[in-house]
Amino acid sequence: MEIFPSDPIKRKKFLWESMLVLGLISQEVYQLFRQKVDISILPLLVGLAILGTVLIIVGCWKYIETKGYHGAFGLLGLLSIIGVAIIFLLPDKTKKVETINK
Repeated sequence: MEIFPSDPIKRKKFLWESMLVLGLISQEVYQLFRQKVDISILPLLVGLAILGTVLIIVGCWKYIETKGYHGAFGLLGLLSIIGVAIIFLLPDKTKKVETINK
């Protein structure tokens, strides 16, 4: 089993999925530590949450484009884990085009 796919489309999906996961992880780290840290570390945690949000939105935008939808559907990433779940559950339009072309 290959870790990094050789097919260019699968490679792009893998890249954007990884970005989504990193965004979700960084938001969860913020949620875990925001009440328990010293005030001096709070700006770092807020920056981490903002970075996580940006990673999720960009990752959703690009991932949904690889599935054949308009990138604006990637704004579902603003709903965090719910939006990401919706995006992952949407059917892949590019597979239909490939089967028609064959």
